[in-house]
Amino acid sequence: MKSSKVLVRGTLWLLFGLFFLFPLYAMADFSNRNLIAGGRTGQAWANLVADEAL
Repeated sequence: MKSSKVLVRGTLWLLFGLFFLFPLYAMADFSNRNLIAGGRTGQAWANLVADEAL
C-alpha cells in the first residue's frame, strides 16, 4: 500500500513538473530563435540589459 502511494506521488510530481516546465522551455526556445537567418541567437536577451531605456 505504501509503495503504491509513493509511485502515485512520484508520477504526479513528474507530470506537474513537465506541465509547468514545458512553457518555460517553449518561451526560451521562441525568444532566442532567429527567423530571418535561421539558427539561434541570444541577441534579444542581450538587448534587455544593453538598452538604457529599459
